[in-house]
Amino acid sequence: MEEKNNKINKEIKELVIVRLESMPDTIKISFGSGEELTKKQLIEHVKEEDIFGKLIINMQVKYLESLKNL
Repeated sequence: MEEKNNKINKEIKELVIVRLESMPDTIKISFGSGEELTKKQLIEHVKEEDIFGKLIINMQVKYLESLKNL
């Protein structure tokens, strides 16, 4: 069961990375009053699964979930 959850998490992470890669190279995102992060930095945070990476993944999942309710 845990292996299945890890696989799902890996698939979600890969989906988020693909979505980020499809964005324009000029995109920048800021969290709160912090510095702006480039597309490359966003992808690195997702790959590292640090606090920003987890936040990005969560935002993308919530966005995709909202689309199914339209």
